Amino acid sequence: MAFSSFLQSVFVFLIFLLCGISRKVTEARVIPAMYVFGDSLVDVGNNNYLKYSFAKANFPHNGIDFPTKKPTGRFGNGKNAADLIAERMGLPTIPPYLSMSSKSNKSRTQFLNGVNFASGASKILNDIDPQYPFSIPLETQVDYYLAVHKDLVQALGASRAQIHLSKSLFLIITGSNDMYNYFDSLSNSTQQQYVNSLVLIFKEQVKRLYDYGGQKFSIIGVGVIGCTPSERNEQAHGKCNEDVNRLSLKYNQALVSMLKNLASELRGINYSYFDGYSVMQNFIQKPTAHGFAEVKAACCGLGKLNADAPCLPIATYCSNRSNHLFWDRTHPTEAAHRKLVDYILYGPLQYTFPYLKPNPRTMAMEACSVSPTSFFTIFSIIVSVFIAFSNAQSTVPAIYIFGDSLLDVGNNNYLTISVAKANFPHNGIDFPTKKATGRFSNGKNSADFLAEKLGLPTSPPYLSLVSKSNKQKGSFVAGVSFASGGAGIFNGTDDEYRQSLPLTKQVGYYAQVCAELQQQLGTQAAQAHLAKSLHVVLIGSNDVFGYLDSSSTQNQYTPDQYVSLMLSTLKQHLQRIHGLGARKFVILGTGPVGCCPARRSKTGDCNELGNSISLKYSDGLKSMMQQLKPALGINYSFFETYSIFRNIVQTPSSYGFNETKAACCGLGYLNAKVPCLPVASYCSNRRDHMFWDLFHPTEATHKILVEHLFEGSAYSFPMNVKKLVSL
Repeated sequence: MAFSSFLQSVFVFLIFLLCGISRKVTEARVIPAMYVFGDSLVDVGNNNYLKYSFAKANFPHNGIDFPTKKPTGRFGNGKNAADLIAERMGLPTIPPYLSMSSKSNKSRTQFLNGVNFASGASKILNDIDPQYPFSIPLETQVDYYLAVHKDLVQALGASRAQIHLSKSLFLIITGSNDMYNYFDSLSNSTQQQYVNSLVLIFKEQVKRLYDYGGQKFSIIGVGVIGCTPSERNEQAHGKCNEDVNRLSLKYNQALVSMLKNLASELRGINYSYFDGYSVMQNFIQKPTAHGFAEVKAACCGLGKLNADAPCLPIATYCSNRSNHLFWDRTHPTEAAHRKLVDYILYGPLQYTFPYLKPNPRTMAMEACSVSPTSFFTIFSIIVSVFIAFSNAQSTVPAIYIFGDSLLDVGNNNYLTISVAKANFPHNGIDFPTKKATGRFSNGKNSADFLAEKLGLPTSPPYLSLVSKSNKQKGSFVAGVSFASGGAGIFNGTDDEYRQSLPLTKQVGYYAQVCAELQQQLGTQAAQAHLAKSLHVVLIGSNDVFGYLDSSSTQNQYTPDQYVSLMLSTLKQHLQRIHGLGARKFVILGTGPVGCCPARRSKTGDCNELGNSISLKYSDGLKSMMQQLKPALGINYSFFETYSIFRNIVQTPSSYGFNETKAACCGLGYLNAKVPCLPVASYCSNRRDHMFWDLFHPTEATHKILVEHLFEGSAYSFPMNVKKLVSL
């Protein structure tokens, strides 16, 4: 199956928005639906309804990482490209056609969000595949679309249906199984004759879709399918099958040539072809640069390269699915889908035809045939529209995070001499990968959960992005985390930990990111992007600890003076972040830091001096934000971390906790005499514990905090995050 054939869809989609939108574009007229045609790379369950089909994935271990933790018919461990594209566009997952047509109470309006016709083992050719005799070939998929078109016309009227379809995206990912079929069937045709016949059939199906309303097409070429585990398994020393790869290249070249001619034949058609072959080749040749550790073997299967047998219930599967390129013998992991879709959205554009020039703004302007002024106007609108559709609940395109270890997702991994690290066991024991990631937790932290609430990937650590030799500017568009364990408002806060990223440095890095975004998007679009993005700030705990641990600081400042200095310094940083483009802030106060296991007394009591300083700071921060709102013209949500933590400590059972004093992981009294090192012991009932280690909350605590932060009302002022993102 064509692994990289799905890669191209998302960026292609954005180009379509540029090229297909009129100068009077409105949000309601952009991408109302997506109609998907193809094979198992984007099948979301059609083959479940094919009684005699062998090409099914509705059994374990497929779906192990899907939200329901159950197999759905998708050929993967979780979501596939069709799901991810829909998420990014604010659409629900496009349902399989056969699930809709099988309903006795079928409604004609059910097709308005789009339909997925893709079928595992599907081909362009209509001939019967002896290995998978029951699937839905491309022509039949288009036949089904014609039935949907009829229903839409009856539901909306001919004129409205035509407008609806002309604004929708038609995504086509197919051809891989035809490549395999050439070698499996011992065709009498030459390779060129075979390729020409495929392209002719493909052309006819695109013309049929065009005749029935389709005007925006994302055409996906075949990838380096000779390098799938199944093909490697048949070659000496696990090498790629270059015969299959050469045929794929020949097909892609013919497809590009056909599309050029088709564009001149069909008036008003807009399309983009993406060279996924080259992209996938880059991923295989430089796996670590793209986050992969294994690109040859499948995660799930049996035998050599886990490719002797499919991913059946009797097969074994890997625990580190996030660093595998392939889930089974022929299909990518969810992690690969996500990374590659992000790559297409925010990466370089040289793989897109016909927009081949290196400057993305020039490419889009010329592709759309508009003047620079008109282009930038449209581009800015599209950025806003993309933000609006990035999630059904949210108008947020990205999250930029500033803070300390409570939000650090791995920056300190890249600080050579820092002792404030969490990239070792038992940290990460409950993270999806079951490995330490640099998060100071047994699993996810608040940054992860907030991103999930907004339908966004977790903002990656800044230092992970800039440390790559092949750094790409586009990676900043999805958001960045600057948070660093041990960091504080003051530059000297990290003295104990020898190295961290204090807030001054974090804001400096943010300024560099803003400059990169302006170069990539243009000033106007970058400003629109940043204005809609969330800027999350959670910092101050280490400054409080610094005061408690320094007699010289206590001699120099009273607690009130010290808090005032914290607030005035933070205010300067917030003003700078605002000056760089931020307009939406999520500000979290510090918690009762005197109640963490490390700060409790020998009798188990909280350190009330620490708590009183933390409360003074939080109250002052709340007041300061009220003043900054009219002064800067910002919107914000302030979260009273202190109050909710205090409530959890006082009434733990109401939040599902049994233990709020001792850490889960550590050694000694309250498990707080020694940090959570590999030699430490850890609890089995982590869901019952408020604290993971001597300073940091468990994943369970983080999740509760974000639930209240996002849509609660008791601790958020003047609004919760859900309300903030809707503004």
